[in-house]
Amino acid sequence: MTLEAWLGLAAFVVLFAAWSLLPSRFLQRRRGEAAAPPSPAATVAHAATPLPQSPPMARLSGWSGPVRPTSPRAFPGQAASPVEVRLVRNPSFHHASGEETPRYFYLVRLPGMASEARLPVYWNPRPASRDVLVREAYRVRVAGQTLEAGNLHVLGDLVRSALAGLGAPGQPPRFWLLHRSSGVPVYWQGGTYEALTDGPRVWGRDLQELRDRYAYYLASCNGGHGGPVTVALLSFADLDVHGPEAVLEGPGVWAPVFPEDGTLVAFGPGQTTWSAPHSPAGVLSLWEAASRQLALCGKLADPASLWLAEVSEGCHGALMQASTPTGLALRFVRLDGAGAGRVCLPVRQLGHLVFASCPERGCLHVAPDPGTLREGVARHVAEAWAVAGPPELALEESAGPAPGGPLGRGQFEGSSERVRRW
Repeated sequence: MTLEAWLGLAAFVVLFAAWSLLPSRFLQRRRGEAAAPPSPAATVAHAATPLPQSPPMARLSGWSGPVRPTSPRAFPGQAASPVEVRLVRNPSFHHASGEETPRYFYLVRLPGMASEARLPVYWNPRPASRDVLVREAYRVRVAGQTLEAGNLHVLGDLVRSALAGLGAPGQPPRFWLLHRSSGVPVYWQGGTYEALTDGPRVWGRDLQELRDRYAYYLASCNGGHGGPVTVALLSFADLDVHGPEAVLEGPGVWAPVFPEDGTLVAFGPGQTTWSAPHSPAGVLSLWEAASRQLALCGKLADPASLWLAEVSEGCHGALMQASTPTGLALRFVRLDGAGAGRVCLPVRQLGHLVFASCPERGCLHVAPDPGTLREGVARHVAEAWAVAGPPELALEESAGPAPGGPLGRGQFEGSSERVRRW
């Protein structure tokens, strides 16, 4: 064999050996790297990479179901604590009680709570259902969200999951910001209220400042259309979200009133609070205390500048039952899209205070005497409603109860023939 043939054979053997050995060693090295755990430096670098976030208002503006809480994010350095949940029977329940009587109670103790909360569990039998898995249903509310399942085992898992989200930052939220049908939890952190939205953290030194900033945030996300925002209280008695009984409102003042442990508490500017017994007269007592203090410190021009807004139906009905008519009424002419109409606001009395209710806004104007009441309503009418010229409110004797019903809310007087178009 010639030298050239030997050289060609040697080159072929070298190339074949390289092709056989080198790929196998490369594959073995890649497999070893995949099986080995990542280094601490690589783990830290991966954890520090920010995750992309969805647009903050996509869910808030589109949701049309029941109030659903957002998923709260934990504060730095805080971890979720275990939640104690126990199911007990309601001794007052029997099969003839109806669906409005709870069959069971979940007893819950969250971190930071001094006592156990009782979450009522309602039973809804469905004997006509063809599906054996939905012959009955159990439901319970947690922070404004209704949880429902076909058996108690699944319902218990849902409750524990919802409660774990509530206690994720180490403490349950005290308030919720409500916009349309969505809710955002509010936590007390470092001397301020912080709302954990889907976007930035919105904070405020009091509920009014927090509400105003959240409304501005919604408007900036929705092209200038934010909608009304209110504040609800998370009750530690049943861990459900409850709206305010009323709101003390005036120029630059917004203070919600909530029932708490047999009292009514109004959360005013800064850390100022006012309290009174939970009764119809207690709402008026809160107005009296708050209006005097705010007028003395210069936040209001006079006590009559403050009124009660967002009055709940239950609170308004209790006030009507506890008060007595004075035989007087405030009358004025109001303009609307259809023309002009005469409005009558009956004046009622409870204790040493008199008040008149507004029809559309669910508000009450309170004063120590009818003359001061007339001045306060006149200013409010001039600012909030369109009237024929200057607000000419007449304090006259009432001819009888308002034509709209026994509760005495302000009503339009007369029939449609008396309303003329302008």
